[in-house]
Amino acid sequence: MSILPTGIKRPKRTTDGASMVIFGPPGIGKTTFAAAADRPLFLETEPGTAFLDAEIAPPVPIGSWQDFKLVLGALEGGEPHEFRTIVVDTIDRLYKLCFAHICAARGVEHPSDRKDFGAGWTAINVEWTSAIGRLRNLKDKTGRPVLAVFISHERRSEITEKRGSGVHNTGRFLVTSDLSGTARDTLHGACDFIFHAYLDGDVRMIRTQPIDSGAEKVEAKCRVKRLPDTLPLDWTTMIEAFNAAWAVKPPPTPKKKSTPPPTPGAKA
Repeated sequence: MSILPTGIKRPKRTTDGASMVIFGPPGIGKTTFAAAADRPLFLETEPGTAFLDAEIAPPVPIGSWQDFKLVLGALEGGEPHEFRTIVVDTIDRLYKLCFAHICAARGVEHPSDRKDFGAGWTAINVEWTSAIGRLRNLKDKTGRPVLAVFISHERRSEITEKRGSGVHNTGRFLVTSDLSGTARDTLHGACDFIFHAYLDGDVRMIRTQPIDSGAEKVEAKCRVKRLPDTLPLDWTTMIEAFNAAWAVKPPPTPKKKSTPPPTPGAKA
């Protein structure tokens, strides 16, 4: 059997098996947005669904990394399920649980407490990367890939630059998810979509593409290039835009050449 591919790869045209980060300020509607997804299950590391007006399965509370690993094992096949979307709310808190778990296992409060040439940080990164990969590869009981949604708070941090021997503030800000550098890089690099939720006046919106306005640099990402740069913060609207981006438009019908009417008295 050949191990090399044949044929032509076609792009995905559904959100099955996709992964998405949505980040933004508190209370803007990130949880409500995700709750409108297809058959969602919330892994709740922070309280946020108690007053949510949506018909969803009871959220699974995640109070420790051990809790998360048990639920993850159940989702991977330990308990067949029909959930089509897995929502981690919030991924920021989940990373802190991972961090604390590895530190406790190594008998330290912080990875830098032990002079181990970065082994503690490596252990955290390996555990975190493995967890993200497993979440992105979950399937329902029929074997159909599910959508993974990671909810995060927003972080605004001033961008610095090196000048000579020092580091100086630039007066510009980076707007991104509230994860530490390596954890964020791992998650953002793995995900297909990074949506920034924001207010445009009184309208709640999502940004699907990165922007750099000069004053601030906003992180976003979309592997469907035909998706609009901005959309209302509404799940149904986002899915409709996703489907429209892949709609196959029929080729234009060629216009028939019109035959001029015969000139009176002309010979046929």
